[in-house]
Amino acid sequence: MSHNCQNLLLGCMDFRLQTIIFAWLKENGYAGDADIILVPGSCKVVAENPAGCQAGLVLDGIRLAYEKHGVRRFFLTMHEDCGAYGGQTAFVSAEAEKIKHLADMKKVREFLKEKYPDAEVKTFRLKQNNDSWEFEEIHE
Repeated sequence: MSHNCQNLLLGCMDFRLQTIIFAWLKENGYAGDADIILVPGSCKVVAENPAGCQAGLVLDGIRLAYEKHGVRRFFLTMHEDCGAYGGQTAFVSAEAEKIKHLADMKKVREFLKEKYPDAEVKTFRLKQNNDSWEFEEIHE
């Protein structure tokens, strides 16, 4: 069986996000055409400790998706109130939390662009809006 997919989504394993992540993939035509890696903290594991065991698993999954599945588009996602970062209370403000998340996503995005120059990397922050979540694309 030889079927390639074009996309990989890296996100947090937080149960609160599963419905929105899968709905977003479906709404944007990526359902059934995306590898999905969900780990606590998403980009945090690679950005803060690229030599760590968990980062190694993530990077190996990305490599396999690229080499074996033909993935050429990466979606990096982070979310507000992430427990892997200590939640919102670990930051002095919502803006400080956002700045840290964006910095971590940027590190991973730059790594992926260097390692896989023919791939596209898009970054998203999931924002909580009352009881629901929404994807906010980050353009940098």
